Amino acid sequence: MSGNRHRRSRKPIVVAACVASAMLSALVLQHASAGTSEPSTTTPKPTLVNGGFEQPQQTTSGWVEGKNVPGWKAQDGWVGIGVGPDTSPEGKQYGALYPRSPLTQEVATTPGEEMVWRLKHSGIPGDKPAVMWLSIADAASGAERYQQPANGDDKNPLDIADGDKWGEWYGIYQVPTGQTATRFSLFAKYGQNNVDAVSFEPRPRLEVGASAGAGVVQRG
Repeated sequence: MSGNRHRRSRKPIVVAACVASAMLSALVLQHASAGTSEPSTTTPKPTLVNGGFEQPQQTTSGWVEGKNVPGWKAQDGWVGIGVGPDTSPEGKQYGALYPRSPLTQEVATTPGEEMVWRLKHSGIPGDKPAVMWLSIADAASGAERYQQPANGDDKNPLDIADGDKWGEWYGIYQVPTGQTATRFSLFAKYGQNNVDAVSFEPRPRLEVGASAGAGVVQRG
C-alpha cells in the first residue's frame, strides 16, 4: 500500500467479494414517484476525467497519492483505489471512498444546460451499510448542493445506498445561470463506499416521440 503516512493510520481498502449483478443492457431506470424513464443513452463527450478510476494502473488495492490520480482531488491528499476484475463493473479498478475524505473534480459547464450524472456504487461484505452523497455545485462557491437521485428512496432522498452488490444511480442537474465551472463531489456518509463508472455529461436531445421525462430535474 502506498499510504504509509505520518498523519494518521488508515483503514485498509477491502476488495468487494461479490460479483456485480448483470448490467442493465438498456440502462433504463424509473423514478418511483414520477414513473418516467431515463433519457436515451446516446453517448456525448464525457466531461469527467478518470470516472472509472483506471488511472494510475494498480496491481493491488491501496492508497495512491492524489497528485498521481488524474481528475480527482482528495481532501486529505490520498485516493483509495480498489483492484478486482471480478468485482468492478467497469474495467479492473474502482474508487474506495471513506468518510471525511471526499473526492472532487471541477468541470467546465454551459449555463442552462441539463446534465445527466451516473455512477455505480457498492459496499463490502460484512460491513455496515455503505451510504454516500453526491454534491454538484458552483466551483466558485464553498457551499455544497447535495443531489437527489432520480431513482432514490423518498424516505432518505439524498442517500446512495447499496449492500455488497453494485447498484446504478443517476440524476439530472441543470447548470445555473452564469455557472461556467462546476464542482462534482463524492462524499461517504457511512462505511466504505466503492464507486465506479462515474460520469457527468450533457443530457442527450430526445428523439421525436420519445418521452421527455427522466425524473425530477434538479437545478443548481
